[in-house]
Amino acid sequence: MKIGIDASRSFGSQRTGTENYSLKIIEELIKNNPEDDFVLYTRTISGRSWPINAHEKRILWPRLWTQAGLAFKTYIDKLDILFIPSHTMPILGKKSLKYVVTIHDLGVQFLPQYDKFPHKYYLDFTTKYAIKHANGLIAVSQTTKKDIVSFYPQAANKTKVIHEGFDATIFNENISKKSVAEAKKKFDLKEYILFVGTIQPRKNLARLIEAYYKIVAKIGDVDLVIVGKKGWNYEEIIKMPKKLGIKEKVKFLGYVQDEYLPGLYKGARMTVLPSLYEGFGLPVLESMAVGTPVVVAKGSSLTEVVEKAGLLVNPKSVDDIAEKILELSTKIRVRQKYTKAALIRSKDFSWRTTSIKTRKFFDQVLGVYEL
Repeated sequence: MKIGIDASRSFGSQRTGTENYSLKIIEELIKNNPEDDFVLYTRTISGRSWPINAHEKRILWPRLWTQAGLAFKTYIDKLDILFIPSHTMPILGKKSLKYVVTIHDLGVQFLPQYDKFPHKYYLDFTTKYAIKHANGLIAVSQTTKKDIVSFYPQAANKTKVIHEGFDATIFNENISKKSVAEAKKKFDLKEYILFVGTIQPRKNLARLIEAYYKIVAKIGDVDLVIVGKKGWNYEEIIKMPKKLGIKEKVKFLGYVQDEYLPGLYKGARMTVLPSLYEGFGLPVLESMAVGTPVVVAKGSSLTEVVEKAGLLVNPKSVDDIAEKILELSTKIRVRQKYTKAALIRSKDFSWRTTSIKTRKFFDQVLGVYEL
């Protein structure tokens, strides 16, 4: 099979959720399917060395990269299928070609106030177009599929749930004390509670910071560490610790490279992700994989990922968030229980499994198997 992949978001230096998904699924698909031919469409050449069954094609379109450049390639390259790892398919692409698109979440529909013009309108339009016109859709969680079907019931039969994975060579229970010490030294940390994700309102950081403020006197010398680059409407979030008088206790580290991230997870007392909306929640899985217990919002994909292996909170209740953080921070037996449970649950996920299910779905879309 000749498989084209939109790799335009896969090789950046500061990858977040969808970019990490794109890179890892590409790597695993190529590694596990040597009989296939992969064409990776990029904005710039990555400099990576690929196996013989994969090569990059740079598309030199400074604007309208997807809607003009990638669309043009669908007519001149003899592909069997085009895989879009993140939402946006070429509207003017070859109609007879089969398209598979991954939908990570419908946050722009559920929380439109947290995206800026014109991004939210473009994302809304391209997501709707992909849902309606792609031959196959991959939802990264049951939650995402449920959301897709609630808006577009006709998409139910062509939507496949395939969970994300994590890189077990980086995130595992054998993270050394040296790696933890190096991470703490790098960022001048002692004891801390960790958040990992883009700094934006839908991550519910305002309530997390307020919850921390409520219990800061009760948990001892434990800081709140926030890892992630700035997203939409981050300004008020950054200002909040100063307003509450806890500026020295809340540390914004910005984007952290993979070199230090495992040590940060392992050294944390817990990882907290109280998001108002998530499509999957990869930081939670990475934290569980190293054996650090988690506190997550219930009623979203995070509940699906964690199941009973973490503490669940009402994301709209500051008191509930504060209570669960305090419980996990001060009760050693509770922390031990969820540490063990997290490690066990994380074993249910891997990028290899994700890639195997994705490749089989390609066959289904092409009619080799029934959908």
